Amino acid sequence: MGGFALARVTSNSLDVVLGEAGDDHGDVIFTNAFSKSLKT
Repeated sequence: MGGFALARVTSNSLDVVLGEAGDDHGDVIFTNAFSKSLKT
């Protein structure tokens, strides 16, 4: 299928989630996630 990444950036952090398409029914499987604090 295919893979994707979602990222959210706020004033003090970065959050990233990796995922992939499951099957033909539109399922989504999240494989990894991490968060990092940003210095301001």
